[in-house]
Amino acid sequence: MPAAEESITRSPEVGVSSAILLLILISDPLQALQTTGLAPALTTLKQHFDATGNAFFGIQMLVSLPGLGIILAGWPAGRLIERFGAPSVLTVALPAYAFSGAAGLVFDTLQALLLSRLLMGLATGAIASAALSLIAESLDPQQRPRLLSWQASLGAIAGLASLPVAGWLAETEGWRGPFALYLLALLAWPAALSRLQGGRLVRPAPHPANALPRASSRPLWPVLAGVALVFAAVFTRSSFLPFVLAEAGLTRPIEQAWTLALECLLNSLGALAFASFVARLAPARCLLFCLLIMGGGNLLLGLADSLPLKIFGMSISAAASGFAGPCLAYLVLQRAGPALQLRASGLIFTAIYLGDFIHPLPATLLRQAFGLHGAFVAVGLVCLAAGPLMSRRMRERKN
Repeated sequence: MPAAEESITRSPEVGVSSAILLLILISDPLQALQTTGLAPALTTLKQHFDATGNAFFGIQMLVSLPGLGIILAGWPAGRLIERFGAPSVLTVALPAYAFSGAAGLVFDTLQALLLSRLLMGLATGAIASAALSLIAESLDPQQRPRLLSWQASLGAIAGLASLPVAGWLAETEGWRGPFALYLLALLAWPAALSRLQGGRLVRPAPHPANALPRASSRPLWPVLAGVALVFAAVFTRSSFLPFVLAEAGLTRPIEQAWTLALECLLNSLGALAFASFVARLAPARCLLFCLLIMGGGNLLLGLADSLPLKIFGMSISAAASGFAGPCLAYLVLQRAGPALQLRASGLIFTAIYLGDFIHPLPATLLRQAFGLHGAFVAVGLVCLAAGPLMSRRMRERKN
């Protein structure tokens, strides 16, 4: 059983209050919103800022810069959480996310918006790291999978639901409209403030790291490199998917939209499934299962001739991608142990978004070398090879 794989004891009084639950669950929706909240307005933004015809790169960077901010935020966020506690970090990060995200309501220059998007990425990284550290600090290992699953599933649903809302705001209010969505982060601010009394942090339990010697995060780096590799594969599949489905016959925009909706739904269901699987299988075996399914789905996308088989390959790989997020988060926390788990809560998001940031380069190289279908086969083979290797690495701490 997973609980036996990590010897962390908690007092029976430890629980998750409604405030802590809100702070945990809002994290992934805010991560999703940083992209989906602006995506429907990109064309309108380009029309507004493209007076010189040179705004295309800047508009694309509005989407990319938050991810870079999360990469940069991971290590310092973990250190700040170790020193001040997650609620203290969230007390600053939530309004920073809201006001930097909503900068388009006030500012009218592309340079100001680019800076605000980078700042929003830094705040997002702090929020995500703090939320994961609350799971690590507040819950026993056997209690973590359920919240990790809910958190990731809500993120996928929020990403899907925010697209039409952002599109409607862009349609009715112009390019500024979608920026108002980022103010939603303020709804969770009172929950963070409620964990402070007289300016001091009220923790749900004694801080686990306080009773332990400081440890080096060096043992986590090979595991985090594996996390970056898995998510590079996930984002490569997502970037190629519309093209391979179009070649198979799904060429109409409405068909592509429904396919994207199906992918988000399956991503959400895959995340929810993690809690059930880890109750029956060791976490490392769950990761092995996930990567084998992900690899098989990519192989079907690359090798299958019929559209139904390609849709099936897309479906199982999308579900496996949703499963991978909470599974890897659980395993990284497990491997980190009490002395490193708060720092690891930040570093894992650096690894995830590093995979996103670097994936265009290997994706382009694979497509040039093997073609579109061959690139899917290559990604599938990487997942199949990574499964046993990463599963074994994750089990090493037990031995």
